[in-house]
Amino acid sequence: QEIERGESSDLGGLKVRELITRASVRAISDAPFLGHGPGQFVVAFPPYRDPQEIELSTHQRIVGAETEVEHAHSDLILALFETGCLGGITLLFLLLHALSSIRRALSRGDDTEAGLGLGLAGLLVVSFFHAPLLHHPFTSALGFVLLGATSITVHNTSLRSTRWLSIALAVLL
Repeated sequence: QEIERGESSDLGGLKVRELITRASVRAISDAPFLGHGPGQFVVAFPPYRDPQEIELSTHQRIVGAETEVEHAHSDLILALFETGCLGGITLLFLLLHALSSIRRALSRGDDTEAGLGLGLAGLLVVSFFHAPLLHHPFTSALGFVLLGATSITVHNTSLRSTRWLSIALAVLL
């Protein structure tokens, strides 16, 4: 119907994500320390929705009904929204650990480890735009498997504490 009216076929994806992020930041400021609760994004987010985002999401009401926003489209925003600063800091440490694991995996010269590191790197990049680590069950499982695989080393036994740090951060998150 949009195309028949001679309007652009752009669905406003980037603008929708920008508006969701802005609304999420407002919501985070209302519960900065502990957040709105794990798994509560869908329930807690509606009062913060921007009317412009609703119009864009429903394609100027062509859809016929208001749709809900299921996640924040960013793992960092989702962690801050649901678990506050505590969850955000935990996710930050987990991301730093992941970056360190990726760097080690790429520097060892082993093609298998490099492949695992690159897979984890790709998943982390996407996590800033679509929340795959915290929202989607399959990709979160895959992400933590890749994190574990890149954290373990057979070349240096002094990195055992790295494995336990990864496990502790994942459990806390």
